Parts: sequence; structure tokens; C-alpha cells
Amino acid sequence: MIIRTCLLSLLLWLAHSTVSWAKPVHVLYVPAGQTGYWHDTTVPMPTVAQRLGIKLTIFPSHPRLRSYADSLNKALSANPKPDWVIWAQRRVSNVPTLETLKKHAIKSIDITSGTSSKEQATIGFPQQNYPNWKAQILSDEFLAGKKIAIELIERKRQINSKNALTLAAIAGTRMTYAAQQTIAGLNDAFTYKPNNARLLQTVFTTWHRDLSKQTAQKLLSRHNQIDLFWAANPNIALGIIDHLNTQNWQTHSKPLVANFGLNPQSRQAIIQDELAFSMVGNHLNGVWALILIHDIEHGVTFNNTPAQTILKAPYFLADKNNLKFVDAMMSADFWQKAKIKQYSKYYNPNIKNYNFDVSLLQTSTSQ
Repeated sequence: MIIRTCLLSLLLWLAHSTVSWAKPVHVLYVPAGQTGYWHDTTVPMPTVAQRLGIKLTIFPSHPRLRSYADSLNKALSANPKPDWVIWAQRRVSNVPTLETLKKHAIKSIDITSGTSSKEQATIGFPQQNYPNWKAQILSDEFLAGKKIAIELIERKRQINSKNALTLAAIAGTRMTYAAQQTIAGLNDAFTYKPNNARLLQTVFTTWHRDLSKQTAQKLLSRHNQIDLFWAANPNIALGIIDHLNTQNWQTHSKPLVANFGLNPQSRQAIIQDELAFSMVGNHLNGVWALILIHDIEHGVTFNNTPAQTILKAPYFLADKNNLKFVDAMMSADFWQKAKIKQYSKYYNPNIKNYNFDVSLLQTSTSQ
């Protein structure tokens, strides 16, 4: 009996020691750039990885290399190879990236903009044609595009409760799946003619501020009245505001403007009440990917169906009332204390579906 008890104690000690001495999971993140949005994605990830016991390496795609897949191949050719890759290219086919990962036999999660139906027919969904492609985390562009329109209407209605409202949209490119989804969401907001409002026109431009200013001028010359402007990114919104500030708003009230994304200039526009709000949070998809990797490595499983392997993260509405919280999210200190484990199925076995809602962090304490 004594020997049996000693053997059992030894086995338990060895099991605990194996876990304690286990090499941390090594994750490689390859953002598609080093500045702007891509830089923002890298801010919270090192701190979150450390808190989850993950070794994280960030290797930005190099502009001198021919393609994103070339950058990825270069990173994977180094030793030791990572256990996982988080990949994030946007405007080119996913096939070269997936084939590169297949060649290196490495598990991956992508945080791209999604896949067109044409390419989906070729690559399938995660785990279908590429078993090591475990999941895809997308920002819910459709819902955000719709929400911008509805929120603009509701806010303007508080100012002007009688007249029918009109909205004009200035988008960027129509080439990416994400851009297509934002416009689909915008159009869906007007399917049932909400609250006596009408979508006048959607114009596709580039992402440049000066061109947006010119486009806003043309739209206001073409239409008798525009109450609301829907903008696809901060530069487009700022261009619209530049033109609005040249006008005399005595006959009609000044249009409300809202957009996707936030930069220092658009943040200042919110403070000055020139920009109603911005939809933010898509720079956190790398954080959600780390949580998913952590859970998978700790035994959490899910069915290899699109409903389980394609996860959508909602945008977060940033306005004058919560800018302090939004600013805090852009610091490593915030992520040292943020309650990130509330999103994990490993720590919360009762969670049925992942809910990567940023607003849950507003009142959270460290965990």
C-alpha cells in the first residue's frame, strides 16, 4: 500500500512537472504592413500573449518581397518553426498563403477580410480543404455598415424629428470582400425605409482625403439636401468634413458624418463635434486569434463547419463619450489588466459561442 501510494504521488508530480516544463506554444504573426492599421493590430498582442503563456513573434510582411506569401515563406524558413501562424493579408488570393502553410505543415488562423464566393469555392472554409487552417476571425463588416447608417439616422432624428432624412455614402474600393460587405450592410439598412430616411447615392473613390472633399462637393451640388454622410474610413470622413466646413449652413442644418476606423485626426474631429462617431475594434482580431489558439491548445474543440470555424467580431462604436476607453485600448498597460479570460471557452466552459464584443472590457477588472 505504501509503495502504491508513493507511485501514485510520483506520477502526479511527474504530470504536474510535465505541464510546468512544457515549452510554451510559439505563435508567429505576419501583419501585411508596419504602419497605420497594421501597426495598431500589434499593440495589444504581445501583452495578451504573455498573459496567456504564448510565445509571440511578429514578422511584418516586407515590402521588398514579391508577395505576402513570400514574406510568410521567409519567416517560416527560419528555425525553430512556430507552432501556429496568424496571417492577415487582404487584397490578394489566399491560395498562395494556404499552400505555403501546407508546405510547412503549420496550424493557422487568418484575420483577413474574408473570402469572395469565387475563391471560397476553391479553398473551402477552414479545415475543409486545408486541415491545418483551423479558423477564420472576421470583423462583422456587414453589421457595422448597417449600424453606421441606422445610428446616424437615430442621432439626426433627435435633432430633426419632422423632416425626411437623406444619406449619401462615400466608399473606398469595391475590390475587397470587406468593402463589399460594408456596402451590403449599408443597403440593408434602407431595405425597409427606416424612420422616413432615404439613401441617395453611394460613390466609390479611393481612400484619399482630397478626393473625398471633391466628392462631397459634387454630391452636395447634385442633391438638394444631404443630412447624413456615411464614410468608409477616417480620411474619407475628414475630406467630407473639410468641405462641410467651407459651407454656410443657414438654410439646412449641417450634415452628420460617421465612419469606419479611427486615427489621430478623426479622433480630434470627434472631440470637436465634427465627426459623430467611428466604428472601431477590428484591430483586435489578432487578440481574439490568440485566445482561440490558447483554447485549442488546452483541449477546446469545435466542429469543422463554417458556423464553428468562421467567427465574426462586432465593431465597437466610439464617440465623444467613450474616447478615453478607446484610447486606453491602444496601450499595453490596458491589456495587462483587461479581463481577457472572459472570452475564453477554456476558462468559461459554459460558453456556447465565442463573443468577441469589445464593450465587455469597459467594466471589466483584471483576469
